[in-house]
Amino acid sequence: MKLSNTQIYPKNSIEPEEVKYLPYQHEPIMLKGKTSHSYSSISKLFNKNQPPVDINRIPDSIFQNHDQEVENESAFEEENQNSNQFFGLDFGLAVHSLIDQVIKTKADNSNYDFQELISDSIDKKFLLEKNNQDYDRLKVTLESFIDNAVCKPLPKEIFSQDNIKLIDCQIKNIQTEWNFCISWNQINITKWQRFLHQLKIITNLSKNSVYLPEMGYINGSIDTLLYIPQNQKYYVIDYKTNKLELKDYKKSSIKSSIEKLIAEHYYKFQAALYLLAVHRYLQANLENYQIDNHLGGVAFNFLRLANENISSYYYFSKDDLALDLLTEVFE
Repeated sequence: MKLSNTQIYPKNSIEPEEVKYLPYQHEPIMLKGKTSHSYSSISKLFNKNQPPVDINRIPDSIFQNHDQEVENESAFEEENQNSNQFFGLDFGLAVHSLIDQVIKTKADNSNYDFQELISDSIDKKFLLEKNNQDYDRLKVTLESFIDNAVCKPLPKEIFSQDNIKLIDCQIKNIQTEWNFCISWNQINITKWQRFLHQLKIITNLSKNSVYLPEMGYINGSIDTLLYIPQNQKYYVIDYKTNKLELKDYKKSSIKSSIEKLIAEHYYKFQAALYLLAVHRYLQANLENYQIDNHLGGVAFNFLRLANENISSYYYFSKDDLALDLLTEVFE
């Protein structure tokens, strides 16, 4: 099945072009007379409610010998400090756009050198000229991010295959900036509460403790939707450009820093919404779809973790994300 660019659920509830060009939103917006929410606009209201109950723990299997320093610590520290000079929403959006360009351009021309794309991006998106003192530092940072995102092999412990690189994937098996819109006119409040409680967003099941979104749409854009033919599963990959606040360079400290980011930004909630969208897409379009056989999970790639001795990927399965509950919420 060739991946399509925009998924609407239910079909024909809204035109794909209306979803494709929706702006990045921190607040609800109006769409065809209804309220349209994003992960950001909903999770922003969680912050008014209460902080997460506990850190969203990441499986230890990715981390071996937690008390060890990462290899080439001085190089990692220098690169981390260098990349931390560049941050913010506009920077993150520009990086995502660059990754999208690299994947699509490489698919059209396998011999293309993406260094030209990076230089062009610095000129046009970051408005830096080569004689600017930040030009070289930004170029190094972007090269590191692109290498991490598309050139390094995907972790076998997550994707179950050896030596798969996004840069080598056939274009029919990968879709970048994959837009979705889920229309809903009613919500199961009890199951919504249970879902938020299971993700540790709320501490109790009191109705007063739950933010209930206004009916309408939930829309979003998934950085990369990837199909792996070898195991016939579909995965969500989301790139994060968050700054890393590290007290030292032990793996345990890096892990704690990432866990804190995941909890503070409600990334687990984001992952659940994204996986719901892919699940609905496969239900509607993949013949003989079986959730256990075809649906993978959500992998966050924290791009600033550019080190050979530690994975920059953090993975959540459908069970981690209480997908069964969330599916019932929006039935």
